[in-house]
Amino acid sequence: MKSKAVELGYFKGAGSAPRAAIHIVFHDHDPVNSELWMQMQNGIQSEAALSGYEVQLHWTRSAEQIENVARASAGMVLVGQHGEETLLALQRTRKPVVRLGWVSPLDPVDRVTGADHEAGSAIGQYLREQGHRIVGFVHGTRVLRGRMERLFGLTEAYVGCPGAGA
Repeated sequence: MKSKAVELGYFKGAGSAPRAAIHIVFHDHDPVNSELWMQMQNGIQSEAALSGYEVQLHWTRSAEQIENVARASAGMVLVGQHGEETLLALQRTRKPVVRLGWVSPLDPVDRVTGADHEAGSAIGQYLREQGHRIVGFVHGTRVLRGRMERLFGLTEAYVGCPGAGA
């Protein structure tokens, strides 16, 4: 006899094969980026569903945990400041890996990134054209490269501008 949970679809029946899963691994919970991460997660889930995959979420910095998750996955998406130890662990699994966010140009991994430097520069140019000469840049920790690239781009837009401060 089936349980009510199984009848309602909460558990797969014993005869059904599990769906392959794509695992998203967040390095940190970063409240500054949480809206952006949620948008990325939503896009990944939508595309994965169209291709017949489920998505599972994890928050960890442990390369060992990430390697164990990867061994049971169809592919991995890394979000945040995952280090070289994690990349080496994932290379051992031979699973597809995509990184989101700012990635070193020499990292041997597929990536989805923004144009952080160019975005900062474009905003700086726009603000200069609007007549703004003093601009504040508010950001979280300085270890996140994308934030710093936006600051560098913004600063470059103001270099050589008389009376400007960024």
